[in-house]
Amino acid sequence: MRFLNQSEDSQMAMFKDYLEEKSIVQQAKRMPEQENLPITADQLNALSASQRAQMPNNIAELHQEKIAKTGFKSVAPLEVNTHAPEIVNNAKNTVSEQLDPTAKNSIPSRASKLDENVRAWSSPDKPIGRGRVNMMGALEDTEGHDTADYVNKLLNVAVGGDGTADGEKLTDNMKRKEGISLPINTNVEKKK
Repeated sequence: MRFLNQSEDSQMAMFKDYLEEKSIVQQAKRMPEQENLPITADQLNALSASQRAQMPNNIAELHQEKIAKTGFKSVAPLEVNTHAPEIVNNAKNTVSEQLDPTAKNSIPSRASKLDENVRAWSSPDKPIGRGRVNMMGALEDTEGHDTADYVNKLLNVAVGGDGTADGEKLTDNMKRKEGISLPINTNVEKKK
């Protein structure tokens, strides 16, 4: 009666559990049976004697063969070198040299020049941009340098240079190369 008063979902769950238990019992019934199990002490002794007779006599040798396959050689302690490889030590030394402020090309010594420049342009007690330097004067100096550089490059091109104002002249090959215009991905033909 209780089963019938349950909801349909719980009835299905209970029915499913019942079928699973029934299948477990049926599977256990179909398990193979062990034949000739010893019942008395004499039968047990006879079974033990027959199984011992089937065991090989060279068990120790067989065991040593299996041990040899694993690579075991002795019980002496292993000599393990736990020191870091040379490449690791070299890398540590290189990094230490780069961080040493007394070394000539270390990061701190190279950064000190930048720090000097920053201190020249700013003051630690004022916001950036309002340091010791006259900002308008610095801007005028930069514009003056840019103008002079531009004029030098124009003069360089006018006298046959390569336009970098470094004093080098264009070679004949460079002149030919500069004179050729190659239309790439266009249908425009070169005018002669």
